[in-house]
Amino acid sequence: MASPFEARYSFGDGSVQAAVDVRNGRIFKLIASKSYQGGFGAIHLGMLVSDAMLADPRLHYSEAEECILCRGVSGITVNVPVIDPDPSEVPALRISDITVYAVEIETLEGQDGLRSGRRRFVREAVRCPEGGTCPIGALPKEPAQRPTTAALRGSRGPIRA
Repeated sequence: MASPFEARYSFGDGSVQAAVDVRNGRIFKLIASKSYQGGFGAIHLGMLVSDAMLADPRLHYSEAEECILCRGVSGITVNVPVIDPDPSEVPALRISDITVYAVEIETLEGQDGLRSGRRRFVREAVRCPEGGTCPIGALPKEPAQRPTTAALRGSRGPIRA
């Protein structure tokens, strides 16, 4: 267990993990790490943060959240392997993982187990370049407004809005 209410499941060689809220059995976060070959637009694992920030100027380090966020894109974080790094050191660090999560976990209701049946799990779907919704663990090749978990199936069936 990653925390009292979060269990993580690894797939394959551990390059993709799914975080599940143990109170309701729903997947609320996907984490791409280690040998994952995808990315977020031009951003990929192992890349220097400074190069990523040049490739996508919307990226910025949030000292409060201790991660790299993308302005205008909810539900995605880019992380480095150092816990609570000095902000001046962040550009020289390498990206260790990319996390896509349900934006509802940022609310008090969402942190209470995403129990509200009428709330949308993720507001909009990311479209793959080929069309349709990206499959589990896939991130679009082009930056999008919001990541999706619409293709995910929880232990209680499909995620419903």
